[in-house]
Amino acid sequence: MTDDQAAVEREVSLALNAFRAGREAMARHFGAASAAHFLRAVLDGARPREGTTSEGLEYFVHGVGYTITLADGGEVHLDAERSGGECFKAYDICLYLETAGHVACPDAAPVRAELRRRAQRGELVAVDHGAYLLPEGPAATRG
Repeated sequence: MTDDQAAVEREVSLALNAFRAGREAMARHFGAASAAHFLRAVLDGARPREGTTSEGLEYFVHGVGYTITLADGGEVHLDAERSGGECFKAYDICLYLETAGHVACPDAAPVRAELRRRAQRGELVAVDHGAYLLPEGPAATRG
């Protein structure tokens, strides 16, 4: 990951859009709208802990969240948040960017700084332990 601010903004926007796509694919597969619902479906035995969606995307539910591998090979990892939404950390952004082949992200510091900037502008909501709620709607793209 570069320290070039414009490049970091673009990569974070790309990842946030991928995170939304992953959440939407899981919602279609599970017929529910949140990680908490996915977890409940697995714990109740209504859905398998891991598998393939009807769209051919592999997923697995774990701990307090899930990971889904998108068509580009990128791994989207989201956790359930107490408010009912999904949350992520800078390392989850880096995981997606690396597994999708976009950029190497050996240091998450530039991503953490960009997430803090977005939270200060009101684009993201910071929650516990360096995590952020995944916002609804399209990610803001900056050029």
